[in-house]
Amino acid sequence: SEIHSSMYPDVLHQLLQGVIKHLISWIKQIMGSKELDRCFQSQPPTHGIPQYKDGFPDFARLTGKEVKDIFRVLPGAICGSEALQRKGDDGLSVMKATCAMADFYYFATFPVHSDQSLPLMRKALLLFHKHKTGFTNLGTIVLENPFCLPKLHSLVHYVWAVVEAGALAGFDTQLSERLHSNMAKKPFRSSSRRVETATQEMALWVERQEAMQAFQSVVQW
Repeated sequence: SEIHSSMYPDVLHQLLQGVIKHLISWIKQIMGSKELDRCFQSQPPTHGIPQYKDGFPDFARLTGKEVKDIFRVLPGAICGSEALQRKGDDGLSVMKATCAMADFYYFATFPVHSDQSLPLMRKALLLFHKHKTGFTNLGTIVLENPFCLPKLHSLVHYVWAVVEAGALAGFDTQLSERLHSNMAKKPFRSSSRRVETATQEMALWVERQEAMQAFQSVVQW
């Protein structure tokens, strides 16, 4: 049986916290921390994009949103890297693979798809696979089957999932992660944090927040 037919794509954990996070770690190994810091620090100020004045952030603690912000900057940052340019064709392959994965990610997050966007998404994934050998040739990945990653394989089924069930935003766990913050983390911080009473206090906090939001909607109307 095909497991992908019962489990639709999850952009947050398969792409942002999965393949893209792997990709960034490989690039960091190739370029080195100092060169990557320099590339991020040299990015010009752009509206809506964070500035990395202190260089590349702590990679171990990145949230999905932070990975998304980094990936918006990454293709332009590494294309100006002297470290990659000195690697010759393999360095060029790393740049092309990164840009192809960026294209795939943005196509995958389209709110609406067409007969034109789906072939382009498939083409971007094929382009990544064509140039991914740059990572292994530069010695970044030393595993026997470096690209035998379930999350990387899952990208093959993204186009099928869009055709079958529509835009992937409807299956993205970023929606439930956001609710976890508003419905669990914030209420817990506002509670007494005592085992005996925290659950009831959290429920009361959520009820009051919902009542305030409903009242605010009426006032605005």
